[in-house]
Amino acid sequence: MLRFDSQFLKWLLIGGVAAIIADVLLYPFELLVIAQRDAGSISATVALGLVCLLAVVLTAIALFAIGERVVASIIVASVATVVAYLIGATHLAALSLGVSVATFGDRRHSVRTPVRPAASSAKVANRSPAGPVEPRSAIRRRRRRRR
Repeated sequence: MLRFDSQFLKWLLIGGVAAIIADVLLYPFELLVIAQRDAGSISATVALGLVCLLAVVLTAIALFAIGERVVASIIVASVATVVAYLIGATHLAALSLGVSVATFGDRRHSVRTPVRPAASSAKVANRSPAGPVEPRSAIRRRRRRRR
């Protein structure tokens, strides 16, 4: 039986919302760029580059919005989004963006270390090693060396 963690399900829904927003922005932009290409205003390479650039920008913004700050993660997700666009269409690129948001958001949330309260960290910082207050006598020191 397949069981989902509620936290992962939450991130999956957030990723789905990000995918819908990306699709709503990417698809009309692609249609606009294709119309410009067909009219001869821009070349096919520039049109493809513009749509890919928008996909990368949307991916970076979405991951930055959920708190992902590792540049390598943002680059990997952006490359995956561009590859998905080149393989399929804007819908697949938006889906790739949503999966990236869900995956990195869940990973970031699950590996986050809990923050300790300031009072308990102050106690830990002020601890001194337990030991005798007065120095040991010379006899006691000698006896310890013999053992």
